[in-house]
Amino acid sequence: MERRPFLALLTTATAGCSAIDRTRTPTDAPTETSTATETPTGTPTETSTATETPTGTPTETSTATDTATETSTETPTTAERQARESIDAVQSTLGAVLEQYRGSAGETILAADAAYTDFADRTVELGLSEAEEEIETARDATVTDAQERTVNRLAIVRQFLASAAEVQVALVGAYRHLQQARAAFEAVNAGAANGELDSMDTERRIARGPYETIVRETSAEAAAALPALDASTYRAKRTQFDAEMRAFGDLRGPLDEFAKGIGQLETALALRRNGSTEQAEELAESAVRHLDTASTSLAAFADDLDTPADSLVGMGRELSDLAASKASETRDRFELSETATSTGDDT
Repeated sequence: MERRPFLALLTTATAGCSAIDRTRTPTDAPTETSTATETPTGTPTETSTATETPTGTPTETSTATDTATETSTETPTTAERQARESIDAVQSTLGAVLEQYRGSAGETILAADAAYTDFADRTVELGLSEAEEEIETARDATVTDAQERTVNRLAIVRQFLASAAEVQVALVGAYRHLQQARAAFEAVNAGAANGELDSMDTERRIARGPYETIVRETSAEAAAALPALDASTYRAKRTQFDAEMRAFGDLRGPLDEFAKGIGQLETALALRRNGSTEQAEELAESAVRHLDTASTSLAAFADDLDTPADSLVGMGRELSDLAASKASETRDRFELSETATSTGDDT
């Protein structure tokens, strides 16, 4: 509230009251009061006049007071309204960022999982930059403690979305490398497959940094400041990130087994082309055992995945089927028996 206009108006109102008092004759009020008090049988006219005159005076004083009250609240109301508009602008921009984040994946950001390779990270980044500027404007405009708390929470929401976008980019990158590893397995190219698996691991490690920022610097309570993002969705997204990172880590063992089998198959094919048939068959037998093991492990991986990491279920099953298919093809190509490929030490 601006105190100077309020005090000026209050002075004016007080002056008005004094002016009204000065219009009375010095003897009017005492005489009428005395008549009303000392002479119970006094004339009704004088008593009535004594009653009417004070009634008129408070009425005018009340009007002055009302005017002072209205003036005193006008400036803060305008400031609060402007602050509210600034806060609304931040909420609108962050809401648009959420829309861009989920894109065409589904109704919430949970639909934008590791397999959502169409994630529009550049658009999200631009929206977050705009929100950062709007948050500073809103912070400067705040009037009440409640508005200040809201702006602080919106700043935390922006931090969450910024870090979430970094995690998302890394996990989508890990998924892309997994897809490329699958293509390398299909092409019986162990070197390319191992390179993609290493890159997948790198992306998983990159995701860990911004995820820890989310855990350390953001909260479900703050998420409630954005109508489009509730506390439940915030918690679920954190859980999803954690589950997907763990799932990529869990994949490495079965995929290393797959890569080993593909590497041995690749070498066996080369040996056979060079006429080393016996060596080729022995290596092919070992390759089949690795491929069978990988297939079983990948199937179990897919079956054991819970909802937060279900983005990897489909790929897990595809890889399991591919490993089984490669094992079957190798048996046929090298005319291997089931017995030969189910016993013996792996090399």
